Amino acid sequence: MIYLFFLLFSVALYAAYDKYKFSSSASILFLFPVIYFWILIIGGQDNVGTDYNSYIDIFNSKDYKLLFYYNKGELLFYYLVQFCHVLGISGQGIFYVFAAINVILYLVIIKKIEVKYNCFFFILFITVSTMFHTQMNGIRQCTAVYIITIALLELYSGRKKQFLLYVIIAAGFHSSALFILIFLLLYKIEIPTRYYRAFILFSSILAFISFDEILRLIILKIPQFSHYAYSDYFANHVSLLNKITKLTTFPFYYFSIVLLKGNFFTSKHDSNLYKLGIYSYLLKTISIVSPVSYRFGHYFFILSLLPLYFYIIYLYRNKSIYLFVFAIAYLVSIYLIKILLFPSGEYLYNSTIF
Repeated sequence: MIYLFFLLFSVALYAAYDKYKFSSSASILFLFPVIYFWILIIGGQDNVGTDYNSYIDIFNSKDYKLLFYYNKGELLFYYLVQFCHVLGISGQGIFYVFAAINVILYLVIIKKIEVKYNCFFFILFITVSTMFHTQMNGIRQCTAVYIITIALLELYSGRKKQFLLYVIIAAGFHSSALFILIFLLLYKIEIPTRYYRAFILFSSILAFISFDEILRLIILKIPQFSHYAYSDYFANHVSLLNKITKLTTFPFYYFSIVLLKGNFFTSKHDSNLYKLGIYSYLLKTISIVSPVSYRFGHYFFILSLLPLYFYIIYLYRNKSIYLFVFAIAYLVSIYLIKILLFPSGEYLYNSTIF
């Protein structure tokens, strides 16, 4: 129930926030309850998901368990935990530190996107992206995901140096972030908009084809990640049902292409964000083929919200009240099924506080 309370409370506050104009300092004060409860829920988790006990051991460790990440080159994670130890923060306390870092990064992201309908974006962030819940589990990678989201926004704004800086910072938390450097070669490639629907359909079909053996061969060639080749990641295949549930938003992406045919986008900034969101959705969808590739797909979870965000605004502005209500109700209903009817993993919450 805590997830439902947080969603309703935050959406109500964001709805009021969108209605009035605030200065930067006033915005922080007005949204402080959302920030506070975010940190409280994530930081106060108790044995949520599969990685909780591993991270508790790491956060309490001052020996080889923490040194492992230093040897992997994830220096920012290593030194941040060490710095927390110097301050007298260990164990559960470090979960609060990472929760605070991630909420700050989220605020930076929505500022860079120039989100005007914070209420809509937050609903999508909670119900569709899964990042709020995933950050309780893969702490290192989720921190890197927030940073890489900023990096890609910088790159697609033409700021290569900032992109490189953010990728290096992200890799300091999770070395897989270095793979994002390939976008320096790819970011100028554009798919003609008339083919978007075909690509969306094709990526959804491709998601049901198994590429485990090909991915295993590729990973074996990368020493830093070769241990994944025969790990549980490959043993635990993404089930057919799991793949279907990850494609429940497909119709909205497919129909969102209508935004490109009219005068919806009044700025180059927003139209570029929409296109970046489509590319992110395609990569996220294709990554479903394997548990290993799906980990890489996490880097596009937040950016893939952009087409949905703009489509929801389109329905709202064009007085398509029934479609607008249906879209919100549909997305929220799927989320409620996860947290109320069949909660498991990071959706089954326990707290050290409540």
